[in-house]
Amino acid sequence: MSKLSEESAIGLLEVEDGPAWSPKKRFVLSDLRSQLGNTRLRIAAGVLGVFGLCYTLLSPSKSSSFNAIKIPLPLNATEMASLSKLTAESLAYQRAFTDAECDYLFGDLYEESTRSKQFWKAKGGITQDLVDQAQPLSNARVIIKDGQLYIRHFNNGLFTRAYAQLALINEAVISAKDPLPDVDFTFAVHDWPHGEVLPMWELTRENTTGTNNEGTPQSWMMPDYGFFAWPEPGVGAYTAVMRKTQEKEQKLGSWDAKTKQIFWKGAFWVNGLREKLYRKVEGKPWADISDMNWGDRPAETKKNIDDHCQYKYLAHIEGGSSSGRLKYIQGCRSVIVIHPLRWVQHFHHLINTNPDSPEQNAILVPGEEWDGVEEIMQGLMNDEAKAEKIATNSYHFWRYWNSPAATACYTRKMIRDWAEIQTFKPQLQYEDAAYPSFDLMRATRWDIH
Repeated sequence: MSKLSEESAIGLLEVEDGPAWSPKKRFVLSDLRSQLGNTRLRIAAGVLGVFGLCYTLLSPSKSSSFNAIKIPLPLNATEMASLSKLTAESLAYQRAFTDAECDYLFGDLYEESTRSKQFWKAKGGITQDLVDQAQPLSNARVIIKDGQLYIRHFNNGLFTRAYAQLALINEAVISAKDPLPDVDFTFAVHDWPHGEVLPMWELTRENTTGTNNEGTPQSWMMPDYGFFAWPEPGVGAYTAVMRKTQEKEQKLGSWDAKTKQIFWKGAFWVNGLREKLYRKVEGKPWADISDMNWGDRPAETKKNIDDHCQYKYLAHIEGGSSSGRLKYIQGCRSVIVIHPLRWVQHFHHLINTNPDSPEQNAILVPGEEWDGVEEIMQGLMNDEAKAEKIATNSYHFWRYWNSPAATACYTRKMIRDWAEIQTFKPQLQYEDAAYPSFDLMRATRWDIH
């Protein structure tokens, strides 16, 4: 298999036989059928090559109760070639792509949005009454009308989360190169899903694979507020974190310059698995796992995200539900060591712990309560080449799939999927606050001076 160059970081089409996670030279017509729902689709001749892929769409079925959604045309060879010039650095600041470009670049990221769309389509779609019922449980009700963001209801809740979430969504809206459909939805930034069978954009849902637990399949997984900024714990803007971790890796220069330990520091009380890992590795010279008191943190013990890059191995442990730390430490060229995750975020299906895969990007300790972690760590430390390969895979992989470009494309895909099964046409109310005014006033209502 050809190797991606360090200089291009993530050359999208640099190699003929690139990694399995590179954008595929294909446009899946079955995906179009599923996107259209009851829409009739007639596809004529498709040949992907110099002349691109051509097809014909018939008009939507008049019997459909869902809004008709424009399906992006597939890219031609020239357009695909231009995308090959993108690098990880450009994806950190470039969010303006057409729907077709987004689908081509990040189509494999959309699994969670597609799952939610199919769930609600089977229930007859999303009605205005369902959105009205969800509003009291939400942090915000958002209307996107004519490509502009409006806020009808807002309840910030914890810290700056809801403000950051709105800013993240607005970035995706204003950077759209294709017209966005009108939508009316709610979101919540609580640590746990609300649990009611109502449609709502949320941070996480329970992973029910292989269990009898129904979980919360009604929840739509949105990229969390931390992909914009998370100032309270000192993390800051996501783009700044990625820049600092990249600079740290460049300063380290080599795998051998890293500390040969597994590192994690956080509050044990949030999840018993945290202290259990500590007990498993206590006293081991290759482990640096410790508790933290948020109210008493001496400056000399603080670790910024880029400081994590000093370590060859980084543990990821869930908190009350999913942990927001994972996307940040994936910015390091380190081996991410995880336990079986109970909670799902929008990008988790791309975590690859298959030891037989050349694209493996994480290590899974499958035993309950970190059983077997010592043997797994010994195996990694005895095979430095394998460990470095996994770390390098992870570093390049996540700088692509968790890039601001990917986040904006995924958010717009959620908007498109939601609109496709929305059974009503959103209407603005007189007092709906346009996002620029809300951003300045931090409110949907205010006294006029």
